[in-house]
Amino acid sequence: MDTALVKGENVGQGKIEWAISKRWPSKELPNLEKFLLRSGDVVLAMDRPWIEAGLKYAWIKPHDPEALLVQRVTRLRGSQTLDQTFLRYLIGSPSFTDYIKPIVTGVNVPHISPQQIREFRFRLPPLAVQRETAAILSAYDDLIENNTRRIQVLERMAQALYREWFVNFRFPGHAKVKLVASPLGPIPQGWHAGRFSDVASLTRLGINPSQYADESFLTSASRHLTLVS
Repeated sequence: MDTALVKGENVGQGKIEWAISKRWPSKELPNLEKFLLRSGDVVLAMDRPWIEAGLKYAWIKPHDPEALLVQRVTRLRGSQTLDQTFLRYLIGSPSFTDYIKPIVTGVNVPHISPQQIREFRFRLPPLAVQRETAAILSAYDDLIENNTRRIQVLERMAQALYREWFVNFRFPGHAKVKLVASPLGPIPQGWHAGRFSDVASLTRLGINPSQYADESFLTSASRHLTLVS
Protein backbone atom coordinates (compact mmCIF):
# COMPACT_ATOMS: atom_id res chain seq x y z
CA MET A 1 0.00 0.00 0.00
CA ASP A 2 1.29 3.47 -0.85
CA THR A 3 2.05 5.97 1.91
CA ALA A 4 -0.07 9.09 2.45
CA LEU A 5 1.52 12.52 2.04
CA VAL A 6 0.68 15.24 4.55
CA LYS A 7 0.55 18.50 2.60
CA GLY A 8 -0.80 21.92 3.50
CA GLU A 9 -3.91 21.33 1.42
CA ASN A 10 -5.06 18.43 3.57
CA VAL A 11 -4.19 19.92 6.97
CA GLY A 12 -7.36 21.34 8.48
CA GLN A 13 -8.34 22.76 11.84
CA GLY A 14 -7.33 20.03 14.25
CA LYS A 15 -7.59 17.25 11.67
CA ILE A 16 -6.00 15.83 8.55
CA GLU A 17 -8.15 15.16 5.49
CA TRP A 18 -6.78 11.74 4.60
CA ALA A 19 -9.35 11.20 1.84
CA ILE A 20 -7.72 13.86 -0.36
CA SER A 21 -4.09 13.09 0.48
CA LYS A 22 -1.78 12.16 -2.36
CA ARG A 23 0.28 8.94 -2.15
CA TRP A 24 3.93 7.93 -2.38
CA PRO A 25 5.24 4.46 -3.33
CA SER A 26 5.99 2.54 -0.14
CA LYS A 27 8.96 0.84 -1.81
CA GLU A 28 10.82 4.17 -1.64
CA LEU A 29 10.33 4.61 2.12
CA PRO A 30 13.79 3.34 3.16
CA ASN A 31 15.27 6.57 1.79
CA LEU A 32 12.68 8.78 3.49
CA GLU A 33 12.45 7.38 7.01
CA LYS A 34 13.33 10.71 8.65
CA PHE A 35 10.17 12.21 7.13
CA LEU A 36 7.85 9.49 8.45
CA LEU A 37 5.28 10.81 10.91
CA ARG A 38 4.52 8.97 14.11
CA SER A 39 1.63 9.01 16.55
CA GLY A 40 1.50 12.25 18.53
CA ASP A 41 3.42 14.36 16.00
CA VAL A 42 1.98 17.85 15.60
CA VAL A 43 1.92 19.22 12.05
CA LEU A 44 1.45 22.84 11.01
CA ALA A 45 0.95 24.24 7.52
CA MET A 46 3.50 26.96 6.80
CA ASP A 47 1.75 28.26 3.67
CA ARG A 48 -1.50 30.01 4.58
CA PRO A 49 -1.18 28.74 8.17
CA TRP A 50 -4.24 30.68 9.22
CA ILE A 51 -7.50 30.99 7.30
CA GLU A 52 -10.90 32.27 8.35
CA ALA A 53 -11.84 28.83 9.67
CA GLY A 54 -8.81 28.86 11.99
CA LEU A 55 -5.24 27.65 12.34
CA LYS A 56 -4.21 24.86 9.95
CA TYR A 57 -2.68 22.39 12.37
CA ALA A 58 -3.32 18.79 13.35
CA TRP A 59 -1.72 15.81 15.05
CA ILE A 60 -1.15 12.21 14.11
CA LYS A 61 -3.48 9.80 15.88
CA PRO A 62 -2.74 6.12 16.64
CA HIS A 63 -5.22 4.87 14.05
CA ASP A 64 -4.06 7.23 11.27
CA PRO A 65 -2.41 5.72 8.18
CA GLU A 66 1.34 5.70 7.65
CA ALA A 67 2.28 9.15 6.37
CA LEU A 68 5.19 11.24 5.12
CA LEU A 69 5.86 14.87 5.89
CA VAL A 70 5.96 17.05 2.77
CA GLN A 71 7.69 20.39 2.16
CA ARG A 72 5.94 23.49 3.58
CA VAL A 73 4.41 21.52 6.43
CA THR A 74 6.39 21.46 9.65
CA ARG A 75 6.47 18.71 12.25
CA LEU A 76 6.72 19.62 15.93
CA ARG A 77 8.02 17.26 18.60
CA GLY A 78 8.54 18.18 22.21
CA SER A 79 11.86 17.83 23.98
CA GLN A 80 12.35 16.07 27.30
CA THR A 81 10.96 19.13 29.08
CA LEU A 82 7.89 19.57 26.86
CA ASP A 83 5.12 16.98 26.88
CA GLN A 84 3.98 16.13 23.34
CA THR A 85 0.26 16.27 24.13
CA PHE A 86 0.72 19.57 25.97
CA LEU A 87 2.51 20.84 22.84
CA ARG A 88 -0.52 19.93 20.75
CA TYR A 89 -2.80 22.05 22.93
CA LEU A 90 -0.25 24.84 23.02
CA ILE A 91 -0.18 25.05 19.21
CA GLY A 92 -3.97 24.97 19.12
CA SER A 93 -4.28 27.70 21.74
CA PRO A 94 -5.46 31.27 21.01
CA SER A 95 -2.06 32.60 22.15
CA PHE A 96 -0.23 30.78 19.33
CA THR A 97 -2.82 31.89 16.76
CA ASP A 98 -2.52 35.48 18.01
CA TYR A 99 1.25 35.20 17.59
CA ILE A 100 1.04 33.73 14.08
CA LYS A 101 -1.53 36.03 12.47
CA PRO A 102 0.47 39.30 12.57
CA ILE A 103 3.77 37.75 11.39
CA VAL A 104 2.46 35.93 8.32
CA THR A 105 4.22 37.39 5.28
CA GLY A 106 3.71 37.19 1.53
CA VAL A 107 0.96 38.48 -0.75
CA ASN A 108 0.27 35.64 -3.16
CA VAL A 109 0.97 32.85 -0.68
CA PRO A 110 1.02 34.07 2.96
CA HIS A 111 3.48 31.97 4.93
CA ILE A 112 5.56 31.61 8.06
CA SER A 113 9.08 30.28 8.52
CA PRO A 114 10.49 27.62 10.86
CA GLN A 115 12.47 30.34 12.62
CA GLN A 116 9.30 32.31 13.36
CA ILE A 117 7.76 29.21 14.89
CA ARG A 118 10.87 28.67 17.04
CA GLU A 119 10.66 32.26 18.33
CA PHE A 120 7.20 31.79 19.85
CA ARG A 121 7.43 32.51 23.58
CA PHE A 122 5.13 30.88 26.12
CA ARG A 123 4.86 29.96 29.78
CA LEU A 124 6.16 26.44 30.41
CA PRO A 125 4.85 24.79 33.60
CA PRO A 126 6.64 21.84 35.22
CA LEU A 127 6.41 18.58 33.28
CA ALA A 128 4.03 17.03 35.82
CA VAL A 129 1.63 19.96 35.43
CA GLN A 130 1.89 19.72 31.63
CA ARG A 131 0.94 16.06 31.70
CA GLU A 132 -1.93 16.61 34.11
CA THR A 133 -3.28 19.48 32.01
CA ALA A 134 -2.93 17.48 28.79
CA ALA A 135 -4.67 14.47 30.36
CA ILE A 136 -7.68 16.57 31.39
CA LEU A 137 -7.99 18.22 27.98
CA SER A 138 -7.54 14.89 26.19
CA ALA A 139 -10.33 13.34 28.26
CA TYR A 140 -12.69 16.09 27.13
CA ASP A 141 -11.54 15.74 23.52
CA ASP A 142 -12.10 11.98 23.62
CA LEU A 143 -15.60 12.53 24.98
CA ILE A 144 -16.36 15.07 22.25
CA GLU A 145 -15.00 12.74 19.56
CA ASN A 146 -17.05 9.80 20.85
CA ASN A 147 -20.20 11.91 20.96
CA THR A 148 -19.50 13.21 17.46
CA ARG A 149 -19.19 9.66 16.14
CA ARG A 150 -22.45 8.70 17.86
CA ILE A 151 -24.21 11.70 16.34
CA GLN A 152 -22.90 10.74 12.90
CA VAL A 153 -24.18 7.20 13.37
CA LEU A 154 -27.60 8.50 14.45
CA GLU A 155 -27.70 10.88 11.47
CA ARG A 156 -26.94 8.02 9.07
CA MET A 157 -29.63 5.92 10.75
CA ALA A 158 -32.15 8.78 10.46
CA GLN A 159 -31.31 9.30 6.78
CA ALA A 160 -31.60 5.58 6.08
CA LEU A 161 -34.94 5.47 7.91
CA TYR A 162 -36.22 8.46 5.95
CA ARG A 163 -35.26 6.85 2.63
CA GLU A 164 -36.82 3.56 3.68
CA TRP A 165 -40.13 5.11 4.77
CA PHE A 166 -40.61 8.11 2.48
CA VAL A 167 -38.66 7.22 -0.67
CA ASN A 168 -38.91 3.44 -0.85
CA PHE A 169 -42.28 3.45 1.00
CA ARG A 170 -41.27 0.50 3.17
CA PHE A 171 -42.78 1.94 6.34
CA PRO A 172 -44.34 -0.20 9.12
CA GLY A 173 -47.40 -1.91 7.64
CA HIS A 174 -46.53 -0.99 4.05
CA ALA A 175 -47.34 -4.50 2.85
CA LYS A 176 -51.03 -3.81 3.53
CA VAL A 177 -51.09 -0.47 1.68
CA LYS A 178 -51.55 -0.29 -2.08
CA LEU A 179 -49.60 2.10 -4.28
CA VAL A 180 -51.67 4.48 -6.39
CA ALA A 181 -50.77 6.79 -9.26
CA SER A 182 -49.84 10.43 -8.62
CA PRO A 183 -48.14 13.28 -10.52
CA LEU A 184 -44.90 12.23 -8.79
CA GLY A 185 -45.30 8.55 -9.54
CA PRO A 186 -46.72 5.74 -7.41
CA ILE A 187 -47.39 6.69 -3.78
CA PRO A 188 -49.08 4.84 -0.91
CA GLN A 189 -52.86 5.00 -0.88
CA GLY A 190 -54.02 7.81 1.40
CA TRP A 191 -50.98 9.95 0.69
CA HIS A 192 -51.23 13.11 -1.41
CA ALA A 193 -48.89 14.80 -3.89
CA GLY A 194 -49.06 18.59 -3.95
CA ARG A 195 -47.20 21.86 -3.68
CA PHE A 196 -45.50 23.17 -0.57
CA SER A 197 -47.93 26.10 -0.60
CA ASP A 198 -50.79 23.63 -0.10
CA VAL A 199 -49.68 22.89 3.45
CA ALA A 200 -47.64 25.94 4.53
CA SER A 201 -47.62 29.71 4.16
CA LEU A 202 -44.53 31.86 3.64
CA THR A 203 -44.35 35.09 5.62
CA ARG A 204 -41.60 37.66 5.12
CA LEU A 205 -40.86 39.91 8.08
CA GLY A 206 -38.55 42.90 8.07
CA ILE A 207 -37.64 46.02 10.05
CA ASN A 208 -36.86 49.37 8.47
CA PRO A 209 -34.06 51.04 10.49
CA SER A 210 -35.03 54.49 9.20
CA GLN A 211 -38.24 54.27 11.21
CA TYR A 212 -36.28 53.81 14.44
CA ALA A 213 -33.47 56.35 14.20
CA ASP A 214 -32.88 56.45 17.95
CA GLU A 215 -32.71 52.69 18.40
CA SER A 216 -29.67 50.41 18.16
CA PHE A 217 -30.34 47.04 16.62
CA LEU A 218 -29.22 44.65 13.93
CA THR A 219 -31.18 44.72 10.71
CA SER A 220 -32.35 41.35 9.49
CA ALA A 221 -34.90 39.80 7.19
CA SER A 222 -36.17 36.40 8.20
CA ARG A 223 -38.49 33.85 6.60
CA HIS A 224 -40.86 31.88 8.78
CA LEU A 225 -42.96 28.90 7.79
CA THR A 226 -46.37 28.64 9.41
CA LEU A 227 -47.81 25.15 9.10
CA VAL A 228 -51.48 24.95 8.27
CA SER A 229 -53.47 22.05 9.67
